[in-house]
Amino acid sequence: MDTIEVFYFKAWDRKRGEMVTSKRAATLIAISGGLGIPLLETRREIDISNLDADGFENP
Repeated sequence: MDTIEVFYFKAWDRKRGEMVTSKRAATLIAISGGLGIPLLETRREIDISNLDADGFENP
């Protein structure tokens, strides 16, 4: 079983005009692509098969 770390992150919500927490966790690589700020305290390890092609955890 191969695992990978995922994190929730804070991102700017233009409609709300404020930072919000993501509803799905993502890899640090995906988050660093401009999505927002990772919340390191939310770190979890998941099976890599539960990750989509964009680096997000499948719901």
